[in-house]
Amino acid sequence: MAEKALRHKASAERAISRLKQHLSLENHRVRGLRNIAVHALLCIIAMLLTALTAIKLGKPEQIRAITRLT
Repeated sequence: MAEKALRHKASAERAISRLKQHLSLENHRVRGLRNIAVHALLCIIAMLLTALTAIKLGKPEQIRAITRLT
């Protein structure tokens, strides 16, 4: 059970790292907690849409390609 939780934690940390690096969550340009929450939610939606698009295009190797999907 602890090993499974550790894998989920590692996955979540990788996703947060990608959000910070590629989608401007580390150096955000909005002010206010509500605006930051909206920005974060939009970034997560963008990441999920990228994954969905990669699957639909038959390119599962690019499921994590946030910055480009060719």
